[in-house]
Formats: sequence, C-alpha cells, structure tokens
Amino acid sequence: MKLMHSLMESVHQLFLPQQIQHLLGKVVQKWSSDVIVRGLKFRLALGVQGYEFLLQTGYPLPAYSTLTERCRSFKMKNGVFTGLQVPLTYKISLMKPFERLCALSFDEMEIKSQTAYDRNEEQFFGNITLGSESEKETLGNHILTVLVRGVTTNWKEIIAFEVTGNSVSPQDLRIFLDACIEFAEKCGLYVMSMTSDMGPLNRKLWTYLGIEITKNGKRLHFFFSNGHKVFVLADKPHLLKNLKEAFMSGSLWFSGDMQERYMLNTNEISGKYIQQLWEKETKKEKHIRLLHHLKIEDIYPNNFQKMNVGPAVRFFSHHTAAALFTAVDRGELEEEARSTAWFVSKIAVWFELVSSRISKTSITRGNTFYKEMILLEMIEIFQDIRIDGRSCRYELGYDEWKPLNCGMILSSLSLYDISVELFRTYSEIIYILFSRFASDALENVYSQTRRRVGSTPSALDCKKALKLITLSQFVSKLKNTNYASDSDTFLVDYFSDTKKVAALPLPATDMPVPDDLNHEDFVTALEVPAAPNSRTPIVSSDVDLLCHLAGSTTNVLLKGTLCEECKRFLTSNLVSNPFHTQYIRNLTFGGLKYPNKDVFKLVYNADVLYMKFEKKIVRNAVSLKQLKHKIVEHISILMPECCNIKFEVVKHFYTIRSFALANFSKDTKRKRDYMHGTSNPKRTKV
Repeated sequence: MKLMHSLMESVHQLFLPQQIQHLLGKVVQKWSSDVIVRGLKFRLALGVQGYEFLLQTGYPLPAYSTLTERCRSFKMKNGVFTGLQVPLTYKISLMKPFERLCALSFDEMEIKSQTAYDRNEEQFFGNITLGSESEKETLGNHILTVLVRGVTTNWKEIIAFEVTGNSVSPQDLRIFLDACIEFAEKCGLYVMSMTSDMGPLNRKLWTYLGIEITKNGKRLHFFFSNGHKVFVLADKPHLLKNLKEAFMSGSLWFSGDMQERYMLNTNEISGKYIQQLWEKETKKEKHIRLLHHLKIEDIYPNNFQKMNVGPAVRFFSHHTAAALFTAVDRGELEEEARSTAWFVSKIAVWFELVSSRISKTSITRGNTFYKEMILLEMIEIFQDIRIDGRSCRYELGYDEWKPLNCGMILSSLSLYDISVELFRTYSEIIYILFSRFASDALENVYSQTRRRVGSTPSALDCKKALKLITLSQFVSKLKNTNYASDSDTFLVDYFSDTKKVAALPLPATDMPVPDDLNHEDFVTALEVPAAPNSRTPIVSSDVDLLCHLAGSTTNVLLKGTLCEECKRFLTSNLVSNPFHTQYIRNLTFGGLKYPNKDVFKLVYNADVLYMKFEKKIVRNAVSLKQLKHKIVEHISILMPECCNIKFEVVKHFYTIRSFALANFSKDTKRKRDYMHGTSNPKRTKV
C-alpha cells in the first residue's frame, strides 16, 4: 500500500488531472489551457517530429492538430501585436516593479521581394507596410522587428514588426516606435532605453529625435516618449566591429594633451603592430605564440568575416594587449607599439563591462565608482580621438568627427546615466547586466527565423516564424538541450560495464617504444634559460609563455582533489625571475598563478622533448602516452608522489601543447573563400 501511495503521488506530480484521465483510458472532451500550454512547451522544445514521436509513445498530450487549432485564434498582423495585450498584461502583473523595467531594441533583416497568400488572414502579404501610401503599393525587401527585454530579469518578447523598403523616413519610424513604447507601457512595462545599430537610417532617426553628440562637447543622449526619458544606445558589438575595421584600415590619433596625461610615447594607435607580430610568429612557425588566440581571418578578413563579432572580441582582448606589451619588452616590436597595447587594454576593459552577462563583470553597488570611471574614461578618450584611414596626423589640423566617435560616447553616456538612475531608484537592484541593453536577443530571433524558413525568407515566412517564436517566448523558458542517439543505448550500456571493458584485449598494433626515446634524453633535467641573451642549443618555446602555461596547469591542479602536502608544494618556491614572468605580469589582473620553480622546470623540459620528437608525434610514430611516462620516470625533478602531480603536470601540459600544434595550421592557413548565392561558386583569394 505504501508503494502504491508513493507511486500515485509521483504520478500526480508528473501529470495534470486530464493527463491522468487520458492514461486511464478515459476520453478527454476538451483539453484544459494548462495542458495546452504544457503541450506547446513540448512542441517548441522538441519540434514537430519530436512531439509526434512523444505522442506515439503514449505520452498524454493533445494531438498536434489540437495545438494548432487552439493557437489559430492568436492573430498576428503587421504593426504592434495588440492581440498580445491581455495575456501580456496578466503576465507582467505577476512581476515586481523593478522586474518590469525593460530595454527596447529594433533591427532590420533582408527578405525576398515577393507577395504570398496568407490563408489564415485570407489576404496577400508582402507589400511595404511602413511608409507612405505610394510606397505601400510596392513589394518590401526588409522586415523591421521590435523586441523588449527585461533589464533585471531574463525575459524577452517580440511586440511588433513591419515590412519596409530600402529606407524608412525618420518621421514614420518615430511614430512606429512611439506606438511600440506606448503599447509596452499599457501592458505594465517601463521602457528605459532604445538600442539599434549605427546604420544611416538609424542615425537619421537619432537626428530627428534630437540626439546630438558633437566634437564640441554637446551631449543629448535621450528623447521623451510617453512622458518620460528614453535613453538611446548604439549596439556595442556593432561598435566593436566598426572600431576593428577602422583600426586595421588606418590609424587613430589623439592629442598631445592626452598623450602627456597617459604618459604614452606616441599619439598614433594602429593595428599594424598586431599584424606585424602575428606575421613574425607565424613565419617562425611558433605553435605556442603570444597571439595564439587570433586566427588568420581575424587579421585578414573577407567581407563576410568582417560582419562577425567574434573576431573583433578576440582582437580587442586582454590577451592581445598582453601580447603587445610582452613583444615590446622582448624587443620584437618598437616602443611605439605600447600606445596601441594601452588602447587595446582600455577597449577590452570597456567591452567586458558593457557586454557583462554575469555579476562578476557587471557594475554593482560595491564597485560603482570604479565601473563608472571606465565609462567616463571611454567618453573622454573618444572625445579626443580622431579616426583617419589616410594616416593624417592630429597636429596637421585634420579634425574629422566620425559616427564611431558619436556611437562610443552615446552608449557609454547612456549606460552611465541608466546605472545611476537604477541604483538610486530601486534598492532591490544589486547589480546591472549591461548585456541586456544590446540587440543580440533580436539577432538570435533572426537567426532562428533563417534556420526555420531559409536564409532569405519571404515576408509571409517571417510572419509565421515570428508568430511561433513569440509564442515560444511567452510560454517557455527554453534552455539548451543535450541530445543522444536513441539507437546507441546498447553501446552506452556496454561501456558502462567496467568488467567488459577490462576484458578487452590490447590492439595487436600497439606501438612499441621507439629507439630514439633514449634513456640519456631523460636523465638530467635541463635548466631554464635565466635571461633573454642566454645562449643554448636547445630548441623550445618562449620561456615566458611556458611559465604562463605552467601557472595555468598549477591552477587546474589546485582546483582538483589534492592533499595538503601537494598544495603546499605547488604554492611555494614560486618563480620570480622577471624574464620568466613578464607575460604573466602583462596579462594578469591579480588572478593568475605564478608556478612553482620545479613545475616550471618540468614544463620546460617537457616542451624541449615535445619539440624534439614533434614530427614523429604528428605521424603517431612516437606515443605521447609513452613519452609522458618516460618523462615522469626519468627526468630528475623531485615532486611529492602521493597525488602523482608530476604526471598530472606533464599530462595537462601535453594536452595544451598538442592542441596548440593542431590549431597552428588551422588558424594560420590561408583559406579559399566562396562567393555565396550562385549555383556555380566562384573562387576568390583571401
């Protein structure tokens, strides 16, 4: 009886009453709204085929046709989604006041210029819907979507869309956006900001709204809508892409006053130094490089690769700044590169803040002064900087003001004022994630749309996809799902049985220990060169990079399960030679580990042997497993044996070393590119 009672409790927790009724074989006349919502969540998470398979297994859910019939009453026409007002108002009424704060973003996507018949609406769809009466008689080629997103909680909702042509007048766009803000606030939300990219149409809208950021210091970064301020922001990832393109195509110049204030040796900032260092390292075929994080498409992108945000984020990173500083310290780059390294580090710190997704990198009540100073400093820098692809010096009177200057100042100033207002008004807010003010959520919507209906959909295709995505956003909070093949259960069960695995015979082709792994190679541990001019016939990677890898290896081991003796060993007798630690000093913000001297010495010797047998390792003529055991057994470096840390150090380092070798050819090889959109691809050189 206890077992039956426990079983019934579990069933009631898992299923709703109507689902239990269906399991018992009783006919359900009409599924309740709760069951319909649950079915929608399964449908949106699994897709049509996954949902149909779930029904075939006997799972108690409504038929797919029932779901579509119940959702058909949700009419989604172009413009503001007024049909969502009642359910959205109810959903928002359950939120706390500070959870109703939201950021609005809008963006366009190119579509096919064609008309299609909408069977549900019984009308044709495809003409321009936002524009003059004469424009509405022509087919549209873009779709404009508006999305609102929670500032303090992670929710998002599409609230409007329109079909547009090549351009929209700022007057029409202002009326449309005002209607969107009014609708959102009728539902109970409070729109704090408006984010868009820096396209020419959006810049015209800013001018029409009265937004003004000038080189003379004029600042107007908000407009009034529905009786309150709405702060305007340029999308930060787009700003970073534009900055990278300007950085690589020419030079950035700042005044002598700023040069003197920051004690820089030149007032020129240029991406040529990053390009020079990358070329030097790849020509020398260094597998462990200062610019290990950059790929060839980051340095020499084609037109399609310039549109990606990832290369710009890697380009303006702490690793790039540390690489430039270290290269100057080594004498591999001229002293003038320090100004570029300084600028890259400033941009990296700024972008980490304005794209913060976790509390660790966000602005909080405890670090407000420091984080706000980052924003104010960026405003000051871009007020002074002039961008010139023709390398015209600042002193020659070239004083052009670029949209990039305006965008960087506008976003930083708006985020500063938003943080001040939120912390002053809402005591419940402890930290602010500035990524909520970006338009990446809208970019994800367009990615889902293209995945569902093709790379260049029609207006009706977009309308159907947006309807499904809107329902998904309303009823579900979907997370990434891991999938496994249903037919592989035997394989999983087989390898989960340790006895069967142990009984497998070793392969007959197991590699013997090669003759060139001589015992003499492993008897005496080599000393690490103590200075840059130390002459040694031994070939190895740069010792400051090896010291950094030894430190990262130490950090990984300390996070594992070690005894107190091994922990004391790893955190004592640390490397202090400035020549060895220069890369760590340039990269760290206080969190990087300095390695134990013996760990560093072991990593250095392991790298020397790796490079000696590199060609045979690539051909699998030398087994890395055997090489690791040889090093552990014969290299005369003493370490505690209780936790086998000597083997763990070599194992972790060789994993990194092998990935560095594999990634070198992949990331530095010039690739052929293909033009898209034709049936007969045309090769173009990169």
